[in-house]
Amino acid sequence: MADVQASAPTLVLTNSDLLSWILTFVAAPRMRGSRSKSHDPSRLAPCATVCRAFHEIAIRLLWRSLPSLIPLWHLFAPPNTKRPPSSTLQGDKRPDYLRKVVSARLYDDPQVWERFLCYTTRVRHIAHSTYSSDSPETTVLQLYLIQVIVLKNGGNPVLPLLHSILWAAKAPTDNSLVALFAPTLRSATLSLQSVPGDEETRALLFRRLHESSPHLENIELGSGYNSDKDLAVGPLLVQELLLFDRLRQLTVHCGLSGPATFLAFVAKPNLTSLSVRNVSGPSNAPHSPPTVVRDLVELSIEGTGPTLVGLFELVRFEALESATIRIENSPDVRQETEDVLTAFHNTLTSPSTLRGFTLCIYGWGSKAEGPAISLRDLVRPVLPLQEICSFKFSSHSIRPQIEVADIAALTGAWPNLERLVLDAHPPSSSDAFSLDALHYIHAHCPQLRDLDTHSICLPVLGVHAIPAPLERPSSSAHALRRLWASGVYVYRPEYKPGRIVAEHAEALARYLLELFPALDMEEYKPWVPRPGVRQTSAPGHCLDGRKVLARMYTLTSERERELQ
Repeated sequence: MADVQASAPTLVLTNSDLLSWILTFVAAPRMRGSRSKSHDPSRLAPCATVCRAFHEIAIRLLWRSLPSLIPLWHLFAPPNTKRPPSSTLQGDKRPDYLRKVVSARLYDDPQVWERFLCYTTRVRHIAHSTYSSDSPETTVLQLYLIQVIVLKNGGNPVLPLLHSILWAAKAPTDNSLVALFAPTLRSATLSLQSVPGDEETRALLFRRLHESSPHLENIELGSGYNSDKDLAVGPLLVQELLLFDRLRQLTVHCGLSGPATFLAFVAKPNLTSLSVRNVSGPSNAPHSPPTVVRDLVELSIEGTGPTLVGLFELVRFEALESATIRIENSPDVRQETEDVLTAFHNTLTSPSTLRGFTLCIYGWGSKAEGPAISLRDLVRPVLPLQEICSFKFSSHSIRPQIEVADIAALTGAWPNLERLVLDAHPPSSSDAFSLDALHYIHAHCPQLRDLDTHSICLPVLGVHAIPAPLERPSSSAHALRRLWASGVYVYRPEYKPGRIVAEHAEALARYLLELFPALDMEEYKPWVPRPGVRQTSAPGHCLDGRKVLARMYTLTSERERELQ
């Protein structure tokens, strides 16, 4: 049989990389256009029983990323013990399960222990979180199991090939964390609430992390939950974090205790990405001379307008390529936004390096005073940055008008713009993204490939003129590949949007396909829920947006069938 040429299916089954890709696709989300990157590991389980070739790859993928510690404990569970549900909203079912695991003591069985060690070498990513609905007994039992495993393993790392960890548990878990630190660890997301005590205690934990995992490249402090927002990173913790020589990405969801902390991070050698929240303490005194930042490529920062202005006066960026600025809403947010963007522009020693820019105005506490502001006036200080190819504006606090003149100003200032995201509620349904604005992009922005807008406003026939698509040869069709609109409104003078009917959806779908024939229709493929899975509810205007996008997919499919 050795001289028999392998068939194509056989070659696929013997190529582990191809099998991994195929099975990963099987577990991919079925909802096209979804921004979620999560997979459904349960879809891989049947693949492990198809054939021997699929078994090893499927098992490897199933164990590569664990959403909790439960799969590990299930290796010690008595026969016929069902795993508890992951959701605790209807009550935490895990204490009964964990008590059975602890009382069985199957980890003392040499054969079971060897099987456990075999599976732990497959784990590359692990997450562990606790929520308000969790039972305290669950935390106690899991910590007990970790301690037992550490002692039985001779103090060696529980997961010897672990690559990344997310630990958002709200419990005294410093000893448990250390048990999971391994030399192979490259990424760590740790909630500071996981470590009780003062800053010195937290600094000690990160010292042990550096001793165990000196090659960390990505550290995220705080899990992004509001529980960490009131905590601050002080000088002792900063000193320990600066010891990670290979650190490339640092995200701090909690606050920073003073501008000196910000400067220490932003100027850290080899750090290429920094994301920070509010910086406490005065920062309005200019630092002379400003700190030159040579390595940072990506910056994300949020805070009040005056704080951000003060911080930007302290630095000069030489290689910044992407910036995200989040400004806290205030009654004078318009002037503060102008001041912040002007100060940011002055930080760039080489404005031509900036490729991506995101502006977000967050918070609901105060309403901006005065008339509605146009988007082009809001971002005027950064319009001279001519090399920007990706721009995102997001706000649910202020509602800027986005007209054809705004699109013309942005695309005229940024001729290389390929991605435009406008995630902001319009002042009224009549101020939503108009067909005139879409037609302007069709006519004057042939390089744009990704457009994401909050809503599209349908005109009223007899009142508004609908511009006709340009007559272009197929070889020069517009390059737009993705168009996404959360809602579709019918024009009305008042704010309350009108619902669309089937005729509206049909007309808009055909018009969009005429404007942008290169759209990737897989983005709009209707989602067919799996048995027992309900479709997520959504406001009426969101359902209207789905109607239009689904109709675009149907029309394209019908055209393709006619050409066959």
